[in-house]
Amino acid sequence: MRTVIVTAPGNVAIIDTPVPVVGPYEALVRTELACVCNNTDGELVGGKFTGMEAAFPFALGHESVGKVARPAILSKTA
Repeated sequence: MRTVIVTAPGNVAIIDTPVPVVGPYEALVRTELACVCNNTDGELVGGKFTGMEAAFPFALGHESVGKVARPAILSKTA
């Protein structure tokens, strides 16, 4: 799996990471397309997002589209 991480303010890298282990109420989604959010991701990469100044390294990725690769085996009902 490939992950986009911010290693330090202004430094972005794409690294290989293990496929996540999902729990019984979680689904594994294979990302088909990912975008960079100009506002939020720009602030995160620049080290200017409130509360994240000391959180390096961290993964980016809140805007994506994908296909369910492994559905959850359990679900919660409302």
